[in-house]
Amino acid sequence: MGEAKRRKESDPNYGKVAQKRPKQNSFKLNLDPRTISPTEMVIWAVLFGTTAAVFVGTYVWQ
Repeated sequence: MGEAKRRKESDPNYGKVAQKRPKQNSFKLNLDPRTISPTEMVIWAVLFGTTAAVFVGTYVWQ
């Protein structure tokens, strides 16, 4: 605590200045359909359709 007292005597604003917050992880899951591009929508539709076809196909084939 001696260091803090000594620094406060030499700098009256010591400890009062707001510190920068650490950066948060910038990953954010965006599920808003208005922000999805048409190309991305087509890609997801094809992937979903393929997955559904595989499940239905394996059920029928069984």
